[in-house]
Amino acid sequence: MKGKNDKTIKSNNPILEIKKELETKDAYKKSAGTSSKKGETSETSETSETSETSDICHLLHVSPYFERAFSENTKDKIIKHFCSTKNTHRSLTKLAEEMGEKKASLKSAIYRNKCYFEDSSVKGKEGEIGLKQVAVDEIMQKIGLFEAAEQQKREKEEEEKRAEECARNYEEDVYRLAKKVKVKRHEGTINLDFNDVLDIDPSLADRIIDKPREFIDLFLSAFEKKYTLNILNVPDVILVSIEEMRNKHKEQLSCIEGRVVSMSSVRPQCINAKFECPSCGTIISVLQVEKKFREPTRCSCGRRGSFKLVNKDMVNAARIIVEDLQERTDNPHAERLNCIIQDHLTEPDMIKTFTPGNEIRMVGILKEIPIQLAQGAISTRFDYVFEIISAKLSEHEIEIENFSKEELEEIKDLSNKINTNGLKEITPSFAPDIYGHESIKEAVIMQLCNKRNDGGAERNKPNILLIGDPGVAKSVIGKFATAITPGSKKAVGGGSSAVGITASVVKEEADMGGYRVEPGALVNAKDLLFIDELNNLSDEDKPKLQEGMSEQTVTINKANLHVTMKVRAGILAAANPLHGHFNQEETYTKQFNIPSPILNRFDEIFVIKDNFNEETDKEIANKMLSRKRKLLNPKYNKEFLRKFFVYIKQQKEPEINQDMSEKLSNLYPQIRKHKVSDLIINPRFIEAMIRLVIASAKLRLSKMVEEKDIERALEILKHSHYKTSEYQYFKEHSKDK
Repeated sequence: MKGKNDKTIKSNNPILEIKKELETKDAYKKSAGTSSKKGETSETSETSETSETSDICHLLHVSPYFERAFSENTKDKIIKHFCSTKNTHRSLTKLAEEMGEKKASLKSAIYRNKCYFEDSSVKGKEGEIGLKQVAVDEIMQKIGLFEAAEQQKREKEEEEKRAEECARNYEEDVYRLAKKVKVKRHEGTINLDFNDVLDIDPSLADRIIDKPREFIDLFLSAFEKKYTLNILNVPDVILVSIEEMRNKHKEQLSCIEGRVVSMSSVRPQCINAKFECPSCGTIISVLQVEKKFREPTRCSCGRRGSFKLVNKDMVNAARIIVEDLQERTDNPHAERLNCIIQDHLTEPDMIKTFTPGNEIRMVGILKEIPIQLAQGAISTRFDYVFEIISAKLSEHEIEIENFSKEELEEIKDLSNKINTNGLKEITPSFAPDIYGHESIKEAVIMQLCNKRNDGGAERNKPNILLIGDPGVAKSVIGKFATAITPGSKKAVGGGSSAVGITASVVKEEADMGGYRVEPGALVNAKDLLFIDELNNLSDEDKPKLQEGMSEQTVTINKANLHVTMKVRAGILAAANPLHGHFNQEETYTKQFNIPSPILNRFDEIFVIKDNFNEETDKEIANKMLSRKRKLLNPKYNKEFLRKFFVYIKQQKEPEINQDMSEKLSNLYPQIRKHKVSDLIINPRFIEAMIRLVIASAKLRLSKMVEEKDIERALEILKHSHYKTSEYQYFKEHSKDK
C-alpha cells in the first residue's frame, strides 16, 4: 500500500517532472554541443534555453505550492508574473501595464536585482525583459522544499496512524490476555505468571520485558486498577547483577539477586503531583521520582512559577539498599543499589521478605534519578533506583513435599541403618576426603540434626569448637558442613570484627533514618555459622559474641537505635594455638586467646593434635592422593545429605519419657563424681547431653529417646574436652551402688 501511495505522490510532483525534463534536455544539449562545428553561433541554443525556461515556468505555475514561494516585495511580484506568463519576454512598459504597477518602481527593482532578470535595453531604446535561469532555479528550490516538508508531514501522519493502530491493537491484546490468562488474586494483588503469558502470546511477553510500565498500566486498567501486579517466574535471561547494570537496562524489566543491607521505615510517599495554573487553569502533572519534591517550571501559556497544588497521589513506600551476593561476583567490594518498595510490598506479611540480611530475588524496573549538587544544581551524572514489582527469598527452603518417593525411601533406609549399625553408616560420606576424626564428624552430624533456635529461653542448636594444630582439616570439616546445610554462612576471624560477625551501626542518609543497623554473619545465618580462625579475633571483640551464643540475640544500643535481632544458627568454630602448635605440657585453655565466657558457651570442644603416627600419616596421604586423582566415591553425595538433614530437622522433637529422664538425672552426678579432666562440669553439661540425645533419636526417626541415644551422646563427649567415660562404666557403678 505504501509503495502505491509513493508512486502516486511522485507522479503528481511537478518538481520531479521538471527535473526529468531538465535531465532530458541537458543530455540533448550536450549531444548538440558535441556535433556543432567550431565558430558556429549559439542562436539556436539560446532559443532552446528560452523555450525551456518558458516550459519550466509553466510547470512551476501549476504547482500547488507556487503561491507560497513568493513574498509581497516588488522583485518577487515581477518573478511571479513572468512565471505565470511562461516567462515571455516583454518591454518594461508592457510589463508595468500587465502588472498594474508604476514603471519606475519596476525599473528600480529590476536594476537592483540584475542577477535575476535579462534586460536587452540600450541607451535611448527600450528593450525586452525576461527571467534568468537563476531566478527559475531559486523558485524551483523553494517549491521543492515545500514539497519535501509536505511529504515529511504526510509520512509523519501515516507513522502516527500506524502507531495509534498498533497501540490500539496492543491494548486489545493486553485486555484479551487479562481475560484469558489465569491470575491469582490475593488481598489486592494479582499474581501473573510470565510462563502463562509466554504460552498465550510470545510477542506480549517480549513487550513486557521491553516496556514493563506500559504493560502494567494497561493490564491493571482491565481490572479497573483496583489491584497491584506481581510478575512471577520471569526468565533467567533478564537476570543481571548490580555491577552489570548499564544504561541499556533502564526502563526495562530486570531481575536482580542480592542481599538486603538496610531498610527504611514505611512512610507515605508522593509519586505524582497535580498543579493548576492560575493564569489559564491548565492542570499540570509532575511525576515525583527524585528525593526533592518537584514543581512545574512553566505552563504552556507562558506563566512561570506560583502554581497551585491541587492533588497528590500517595502510596506507602520504603527504601531498601541491596548489594550483590559476594559469592556471585569477583568484586571484593559488592556493588549496592537503592531500591523502592511500594503498596502491597509494604504490607506486614510481605515486608518481612526485605529484612536486612535476607537474600532475595526481585523483579522490577531500573530508573535513573538526577543527583543534586551542594550548590543546588543538577549533576551531569545520574544515579540508579530500582522500582521493585515483586520479590521472594532466593534462599529457598527445601520442602519435604517436593521429595520424590524414591528419595524418601532412601532417607528412611539410611535412618534404619543408623538405628541398627550406628553412625558408621554415614560418617564415611561426611567430608569423605578427610581420614579419621570420626568423633568430630559424629558431633557435627548431631549438630545438623537439631532444629533452628527459635529465640526462646532454651537453645536448640549446639555450639562446637575445633581447636588444634594447623593442617588437621578443621576448616575442611566446617566447609563441608556449610555446603550441605541450607541457610548456612561462613565468617573468617582474621577478616571479621565483632560487628562484622554480629551487627554494626552505619551512618545513613536522613530519609533512611540517619543510621541503619547492618546485621553480620551471626544474624544472617539461618541454620549454621562456621567461624574459621576464631583465635584471630581481637580480645576486646570476642566477648561481644557471648550474647549471641548464649541468649540467641544480638542487641544494638547505639546512635539512638535500640534493636534486638534473633540468632537462629548454631556455631561451628575453628581455632589455632597461640604459638602455631600445641605445647604438650600445657592445657589447651592456656594455649588459646579465647576467654572463658566464650569457651563456656560451646557444648563440645575437640582438641586435635598433630602427633606423629606412621600408619595414620600414610592413610592421610592416601586420602589426599585419592582426592587429587578424583577416586573418592562416597556412598551418599552432598545433594542427598543436604536433603537428608533437612528431612531429619523437620521431624517432630522426640520425647524424653520418665524412665529416660531418671537415667539422665542419675547420670549427671555420676559424671561429676568420676570426671577425668580438670574441667569443671556444670549444668551446661546436661543441656549439651539433652541436645545430643534428642539429635540421636531424630537421626533414627524415633519418637522417643532411648538408652542407645544416651550411650551415643556419651561416646561423642568422651572424645571432647569433657573426656567422660563410656556409658557402660556408669551403668556398672550404678549397679554397685
